Amino acid sequence: MGSDVPLFLIGGTVLGHDRGQQVEPLPDLGPTWCVVATPEIGVSTPQAFRDWDALSAREGLTAEASTDKLNELSRAYASAFAGAVPQGKQEAGSSGVLSSGENLAGPNESALVRTGISSWIQNDFERVVFPQHPSLAEIKRILAAAGTPEAALHASLSGSGSALYGLYQTRGDAEAAQVRLQAAGVKSQLTRTLPRQRYWNEMLTDFEH
Repeated sequence: MGSDVPLFLIGGTVLGHDRGQQVEPLPDLGPTWCVVATPEIGVSTPQAFRDWDALSAREGLTAEASTDKLNELSRAYASAFAGAVPQGKQEAGSSGVLSSGENLAGPNESALVRTGISSWIQNDFERVVFPQHPSLAEIKRILAAAGTPEAALHASLSGSGSALYGLYQTRGDAEAAQVRLQAAGVKSQLTRTLPRQRYWNEMLTDFEH
């Protein structure tokens, strides 16, 4: 059984600890359009972990420091949904997140934008995977489309790869990302995130059938 299975037993937005086998529910983000890019290139997960361990050793990153980083993210997330995100944290980050006021004002804006939480999130595997597979870094740039009206709310490598994903304000923005990926010869899937309650409703419906 995979270590991330508990995530799917809870559903919705969760925080995973250690290898992902310990999860705790967090306040849900609203439904968000998602494009998953599935390039044909393969990434060795064991090699990615070895490279990350080597990088951590060079930079003096300890297990305790990693735990502190996760705890900081958890506190930031909780504060965001309590309306306490510092304004300075809502600026665009390296993952293609738009500034809080850029073309997204209004009551229907995504929680990703409203709270600025996505600017706190990054995938550390990108630091070791992208230098070995520059094409994946380019796919992230295609997904992010920074500086355009269709820019992603957040774009990232998924786990150690090779899949990547982008989160979008509207279906139209997500479909525009798919067009960009198709032009680059990259396959993709369009989907939408499920809040915890809807996730469980659909799970129970499937069980009944």
